[in-house]
Amino acid sequence: MSTHGEPKPTSKDMLETTSHLEPLWKDAWATWDTKVAYYRGTFEVWRTEAQRKTRPNYHLSYPAKIVDGAVNTLLAHEATVHAFPTTDSETEKSKANLRERWLTAVFARCNREQAVPVERQVKHNLALLGWGCVKGPVAEETHPPDEPSAKGLSSEDYQLAMRRWENETKRWNPIRLYVPRAKSVLVDPLERNPSIVVERNRYYVKDLEAILEKKRGKKYALAEVSNPQLGGDPYALIACVERWTKAWHGMALADGGEMLYVEENGLGYVPFVAAFTGWGAEYLEDGVSAVDLASTVVQLSKGILDDVMDSLLMDTQRVNATHDMLMRRVYRTVIRTTGKAEDAAAALEGGVAENTKEGDLGYVEYPDLPRSIFEAGASYERDIERGTYPSLLLGQAAQGVTTLGAQALLRKDAAGPFGVVVQQMDYMWTELGSHMLQLVDTVLDTDEAITEDEESLRPQDVEGNYSVKIQFLSADPVQKAAEQQQAMIEWEKRLISNEDYYDKVGTEDSTGIRRRVLVEDLYRDPEVKAILLTAAKLSMGMEDLKAQIAELQARQAPAVPTAPAVPGLLGPDGLPIASGAAQVGQPTPQEEAQGMRQAVRNIAPMIAGGQ
Repeated sequence: MSTHGEPKPTSKDMLETTSHLEPLWKDAWATWDTKVAYYRGTFEVWRTEAQRKTRPNYHLSYPAKIVDGAVNTLLAHEATVHAFPTTDSETEKSKANLRERWLTAVFARCNREQAVPVERQVKHNLALLGWGCVKGPVAEETHPPDEPSAKGLSSEDYQLAMRRWENETKRWNPIRLYVPRAKSVLVDPLERNPSIVVERNRYYVKDLEAILEKKRGKKYALAEVSNPQLGGDPYALIACVERWTKAWHGMALADGGEMLYVEENGLGYVPFVAAFTGWGAEYLEDGVSAVDLASTVVQLSKGILDDVMDSLLMDTQRVNATHDMLMRRVYRTVIRTTGKAEDAAAALEGGVAENTKEGDLGYVEYPDLPRSIFEAGASYERDIERGTYPSLLLGQAAQGVTTLGAQALLRKDAAGPFGVVVQQMDYMWTELGSHMLQLVDTVLDTDEAITEDEESLRPQDVEGNYSVKIQFLSADPVQKAAEQQQAMIEWEKRLISNEDYYDKVGTEDSTGIRRRVLVEDLYRDPEVKAILLTAAKLSMGMEDLKAQIAELQARQAPAVPTAPAVPGLLGPDGLPIASGAAQVGQPTPQEEAQGMRQAVRNIAPMIAGGQ
């Protein structure tokens, strides 16, 4: 593996990279903390400690519903893979279709492998924080499981081990994707495909020792591994720093910077891809210092709540105030207009106020809630909706709309702000898909097929072609139906080809579809249909039925009278030839039945063999 002339990293390089990148993100991290507090409902409703002690501190579910609604809107777009063939030959197109199906299956597998599906977590980070990152694709192993040895095993145990090994080999697919914690990754904020990455994690001692032991036996890259003293507690947490470049990969202890291992990056790429939502903007700053760049990072990492947090705070305060007023009016405070104050205190605590008579006790009177309080709430809600997205994306019907088609059109317009986020997802998944093909072609140490959901891919199916385009297309059934109808109209008018039609409607495996259409046309051919019917008769044990019917009809037919022999005409056998005898070459009914029976038997092996 080429190191591109890059020197081997040291612990000093680790610290310098971390010290350079961390200040660029600290301001953005502070804004992320605020957004997460709104999402979780843990932000401070009141500013001072005195206010927090005397006033209600109720949090609305609105911020979480806004973020979750945005994520659900993004989840309504499904990844569609398009691989580009190397040439226009049918063989290359067939390989491209195979790569499409295989990538779709592997992405689904990577989603299933994580507690929170990778795609869902990335979309959540984009909607809430304004920035998303994916680690991968990486390979947990670089070669399939080793074939078991028969040594020390009984014949039965060895056969069982072989069956397990064959099954594991057929389904061996070590490719994985991960979504790291947003604050654990340090990258150049202006690089969507980072050239250098620092990742900070904590490991149990036992897990870190296992990683180091695995690195000592790694096959695709020779790692220099140290022997650190990690202590005797296997569950003690150790903070570590990993550093990735295209040429090198290393890990060091976070506290002292001691290198744990360093190796050539056998992947051939930096296994990280990152993107902002695209809702923010890069404003002009006075300079190019780290402070200016840190301010730009804050502006770029704009999530769905950024523009409405003030309105959310005021609306939360209004609801708290309204609730407090309601409680005071229902559970009114007891006062005493005459007599001793302690009697009123006893009544307030639920006791008995002694030495009182009618008129001595009363309640604090509170004014009615003014209409302006409710009008203010409606104003806050309108501002929140304008600053995020219309409520109809959450399933609420638009006022005055009665048809499904009109509702679908309005939903499509309302989802417009998410278009740029979908484009960012397109870019990230395209990079991930290209790197997955590169893994199969150059990294994984196997000539065997890598299978996922019955889709098998070999290095010879890739052969250096990593060109893919992945788009997140709308999965809304009404919208998809409208797009398919429009594509069908264009196809019928011959404005687009079959291939263009498949691309427009997001159909995968166009080569396979064409092949299946041809097979369907073949089945409709009368001659092929007759052969298939014959095959069906064979499978049902009816191969002699037609011949038996013909033979039965021959037996039941009246006998043909024989004319008298013609004098002087003898046949080859020396016998006289009768007038009206069968002409040469014309079979008798019995011979016709026998020939038909033999023909069916001759064609049966061809049908069974798929010829």
